[in-house]
Amino acid sequence: MKTDFESVSDICQRKRNNRYENSPVEDDQAIFIITDKGLIDILGCAHRGMINTVLHAREITRVDDVYMVIGGSHLINTSDRQQ
Repeated sequence: MKTDFESVSDICQRKRNNRYENSPVEDDQAIFIITDKGLIDILGCAHRGMINTVLHAREITRVDDVYMVIGGSHLINTSDRQQ
């Protein structure tokens, strides 16, 4: 998590020790492609936040320019600031 305005929704749950609890969705997935025009980020569900995912992609690829973001954003149940 890189931002203070994105968070995982309470609707994301996991079962642990026979009980349901809020999930941090640590297994959120995306694909990052480095191109001549910049980074292409293909989001899965982006439950940890679209901006968090893009910032993470920039960090691990060491590519600052983002050319395109495609995919899921699940902006239901989010704050106005996040949308």
